[in-house]
Formats: sequence, C-alpha cells, structure tokens
Amino acid sequence: MLNFFTKNKVALPFSFADVHTHILPCVDDGVSSVKEALELLSFLKERGVERLFFTPHVMADYPRNNASYLNERFRSFMELYMEHTPDRYPEIRLAAEYMLDEEFYFHLDKGLLTYDGIHALVEMSCLQRPMGLEEMLYKIQLYNYVPVLAHPERYLFLSQADYIHLKELGCRFQLNLFSLQGLYGVSVKENAERLLGNGLYDFIGSDIHSANCTSLYENSFLKRKSGLLVKDLTEKNEVLFREKQSSIE
Repeated sequence: MLNFFTKNKVALPFSFADVHTHILPCVDDGVSSVKEALELLSFLKERGVERLFFTPHVMADYPRNNASYLNERFRSFMELYMEHTPDRYPEIRLAAEYMLDEEFYFHLDKGLLTYDGIHALVEMSCLQRPMGLEEMLYKIQLYNYVPVLAHPERYLFLSQADYIHLKELGCRFQLNLFSLQGLYGVSVKENAERLLGNGLYDFIGSDIHSANCTSLYENSFLKRKSGLLVKDLTEKNEVLFREKQSSIE
C-alpha cells in the first residue's frame, strides 16, 4: 500500500470503502466473468480496499436488472466468492446505480437497492439534463430515500448554479476518484476540482468497470489540497458502509 503523504503531493487513498463499482459479473457493462471479478477483488484488496459496494446499472438498457434479479445474482456470486476467498476481503455489499430514465419510477415504486436503507445512487445521461429532474428528486425523497448523484462532474451541461440548486433540493454528490486524474477528459477533471474545492462532494467512488482500470491505481498522486479533501470523503464513505443496510427482494 502506498504511503498517503509525500513532500508536496498526496497519494490517491487506496484504503477506502468504495461506494461505486461495476464488479458484479455479467449484469451490465462492467466485469464480464466471475474469474475477472475475483481477480479484480484480489487486486483491490492488495491496494487496501477492504470494503466496497457493487453498484450495477439499473436502466432501460439492461431490462433484466431489477432489485430481485440483482439480489439473486449477488447471492450466487457471494457463494463463489466465499469459497475462493477464505478471509472474504474485501467485504462486499450490494446497492445499485439507477438511471433517471423512463423506467426509474417503476423501480422506485418496487423499492430501491440502497447503500444503507436510505441513500440511493442515481445518475443521468452525460449528454443532457433529464426532463422532470426536480420532480424525480422530489419523489425519491417522498419515498424516504436520499438521492446520491453519481459523478456530477461529468454533467458538463450543468452550471455551478445548477449544482448548488441540486444540493439545495437534497442531493448528495459522489465524486469519481479517477476524474481527478483526467480519465474523462480535461473539462471533467477541472469541473471535479472545482466542485471538490467548493465543498460540494459527500462521497467518493472509483466507478471501476474492469481489470483494465487497475493501472489507474499505480503511482497516482493529487495536489496536496485536493488529496486532503478526498481523504475527508473516504471517511464519510466508511460511515455510509457501516450504517444499516436493507435488502429489497
């Protein structure tokens, strides 16, 4: 594991509870086999990731993905995971990443897979703002959930005033760790740094989709100020992971 502090920079905090991953195999555009999932989890353990959530996509593009189906796939995977990984680390829980699309209200009515029974990870298209966004956020909270907006730095159609408005509407924000390294381009990196500097983030996740992303964990450093702010977010992740979780069957 890398030392967090250096003279002028801060290493990316590998030792953290990751709240955004696509490692549950064969359910979305993430990991495509059990073998790859086990290898990736072993790698993450070596990097210090001791706890994480599987957050598979729930969206119109993956019509089978609902709470019942994903719970079934998760249980099947965990049987293999415990068989092949005697110490069962990282510790894994199931949540989901819900697209705010035409199918979302159906899932909301049935019950969402959440981090802790309350906080639900949601996303929107990176191309345009969904129609009725404010109404969706209102209804999520009407159902006693707290919306956690995934990777808001990637929604470049939003202004800083828009971000503040979303926070005022009750949204929490989840930073993609590797946005700060420029994985999604310079504009997204700059937007992430701006939102981080303004204190708008609540949680942080990798959004890792495959073993091809492991190189992002190697020799990665942030400016000291950004790194310390990120470290604060990892501590909030730990609290989120330790809260009571409810499972929707």
